[in-house]
Amino acid sequence: MVCCLRSDGFWLMSDGGFSMTSIFKNITDVELSAIGVVPDATTFPETRTFADDWPTVQENIAKLQALPALQGVGYKGMNIPAAKSVIGYRFKHRLFEKLDPAIEADEDDRQVLKQWPRKSELVENALDALSADDPLKFKICPLPAYDYHCALIDPFWYRKYLENAVVELRFSMSHWPISNSSNTFRANIVDILVLCPPPPVIVSPRKRKVQSYHPSSPTKKRAVSSK
Repeated sequence: MVCCLRSDGFWLMSDGGFSMTSIFKNITDVELSAIGVVPDATTFPETRTFADDWPTVQENIAKLQALPALQGVGYKGMNIPAAKSVIGYRFKHRLFEKLDPAIEADEDDRQVLKQWPRKSELVENALDALSADDPLKFKICPLPAYDYHCALIDPFWYRKYLENAVVELRFSMSHWPISNSSNTFRANIVDILVLCPPPPVIVSPRKRKVQSYHPSSPTKKRAVSSK
């Protein structure tokens, strides 16, 4: 499907926002996630066709969800509701995979762990601890996300390239009922291709004091030399 990965609910970062207040107790539990919504044809005029087709996309997803769903029971997990409609869908990617101790770990897996971005001391310590395991117990599964030129996006730049971008996102869908009280769906990211890069961020100029004289003016020079 083609959608825009909105800022609200965007956690497609190299560490998934892992912190002391994170919902994940351990870094190996981290899941990257983002919400896909209809592309804004005003911001991205070239996406008008995809925006017009959004109701059809929603209809097709609803049909797929109806196949395994318990009748008369609400949906949870994947669908992002608004009033009586669905405005978007949550897509997830599990960052870590547990390794089979009976199978020797690939040395490349250890290198990926060592080179993975460390944006906080907490993440750095957690990744260092995983790297020290011998044999390796977990490996990182990089997000299969590709930029406008079809090149794999470096994990350090996930947010820069993907937040508010219009993308083609392929996914698989899982379903399980919970005590006959709800249908829980999960959309697993297969891959992401950027179609329209995020719009540029407009930065407001800082408030700063403007000097009365140019730094090279005689008056300014006298004031500086007299100090």
